[in-house]
Order: sequence, then structure tokens, then C-alpha cells
Amino acid sequence: MDQQRLALLKRKLEALNYDGELDTKSAPLAEKLVDDLVEATNSYRSLKIRATKQTQELEAWSSKMEVMKRENGKVLKENSLLHMELIKKDEACDEKLRAAAAEARELENVVAELGFWKRQHVEKYATLEREYEACKEKLNDVITGTYAFSKVPGEDIKARMELSEALKNAVAAGPGGAAERGRAEELV
Repeated sequence: MDQQRLALLKRKLEALNYDGELDTKSAPLAEKLVDDLVEATNSYRSLKIRATKQTQELEAWSSKMEVMKRENGKVLKENSLLHMELIKKDEACDEKLRAAAAEARELENVVAELGFWKRQHVEKYATLEREYEACKEKLNDVITGTYAFSKVPGEDIKARMELSEALKNAVAAGPGGAAERGRAEELV
């Protein structure tokens, strides 16, 4: 090792607070150790700077994370409230649908019953109308004199009683009023 390198190595050792004798035989080893020490120190400084930056970034992310946690808590609470509201509205809607379905079934039953009673009354009305027309025709025949009374004794009275009964029934259930009822009683 030349003198210039040896002098430089001694200055480096003194800067590191190493005073002592250095001979030319141990100088290459000492130089290698000093270079490794300088490189390790530089790496340490570089790592320390990186660690400081990462710590700052971590703190920044931690503060952002805290904000996100608070926001997440608010959003979760709001989501839970909306979910509960949705469930309540769904239950209310289901209840309304059940009530509407029950009412529809009830109304269908009422409509069916009314249809039945309508058919019954239409049939009864048609029957009464036919009876009324038959009585009216017999009465008209009696009034005009075209009704042929039987020559057998007693049948004339029987026919008159049948006619009287039919007239009473027709007038009581038919479309006529009190005037027709009174006239029918006069004719009997």
C-alpha cells in the first residue's frame, strides 16, 4: 500500500476516533474495515431516512384510516337504519297485500252470492210473470164471455175458485197495485 493511501486511511480512522498505530501490513484490512464501516453507516443513514418517511406515511395513512373508520361507522349505521326501514315497509306492504287479497276474496263471495240471488229472483219473476199473464188471460176470457164454463154441476164453482185463487196470487205477487187488487176482488 502506498503512502498516500495510508495517510488517507489514518485520517479516516482519526475521524472515527480510532487513534493507534497502523502498520503497512494491517493497513489493507483496516482500509477494508473502514470502507465497510462507511458503507454500513451510509446504508444506515439511508435506511433511517426511508424509515422516517415510511413512519410519516404510516401516520398519514393512519389518520386517513381513522377518518375512514369514522365514515364507515356512519355509513354502516345509516345502512342499518335504511335496511330496517326497508324491512318495515316490506312488512307493511305484505300486510296490505294480504288485507287486499282477503277483501278481494270477500267481495268475490259477495258477488257470487248476489249473482245467485239475482238468478233466483229473475227465475221467480219470470214464473210470476207467466202466472200473471195466464190469470190475466183467464180474466179477460171471463170478462169478454169467451171462457167456456163447464156444464157439469160443481165444476163451474171449482173453476171460479181456481181463477179467484190464481188472481189473488198474481195480484199479490205481480206488478199490479191496489187498484187491480180491488178490481180482482170485485170480479170474484
